[in-house]
Amino acid sequence: MELPEDPVLAVQTWFGILQDQISKQLKAKGEPVPDLNAVCVSDPINAVEFMFPHYFLLPMFTSMSAYRIRPTGPETCIFELWSLAPFAPGEEPPVPMEPTWLPYNSQEFPPIPRQDYSNIPIQQQGVHAEGFEFMRLAENVEGLISNYERIIDGYLGGVDAQKLAKAQHLLGGNFDGKIVDLGF
Repeated sequence: MELPEDPVLAVQTWFGILQDQISKQLKAKGEPVPDLNAVCVSDPINAVEFMFPHYFLLPMFTSMSAYRIRPTGPETCIFELWSLAPFAPGEEPPVPMEPTWLPYNSQEFPPIPRQDYSNIPIQQQGVHAEGFEFMRLAENVEGLISNYERIIDGYLGGVDAQKLAKAQHLLGGNFDGKIVDLGF
């Protein structure tokens, strides 16, 4: 296919063609899918959609991954990962009735989470290393981490509910964003 020389226009054109084909082909299979190009205009989404700091969605085309992280102690957590996708009527897979428990280094995880999880033991060693006093985040691209950790601290510290709601609204779509003043 021919794409514009301008990289920004080329990416937009490519995604437009891809989304059009996904919509048409899935509709032809009977899947309940909207016109993805129309949805991008009427209801744009972010690369990461946070419901709360410990629950977020990674939407892509007609499906998404859902993540929920629940701390169980200072060094451990339950890290839930779901694959969410519509299916044509009659082609739905069986509903899982029990979770599948896997160790962080399981080869059964998809490639990206497996890569992310492989860093965990190395990071834990680093934060426990002799001489490690504090962690500094990149002010302009790691705001997501600092901002949401401060919201969690606000909930735990009893910050006024209206201030917390305002801070969460401020952070909508703050993926790779700046560290911001949350007002508390």
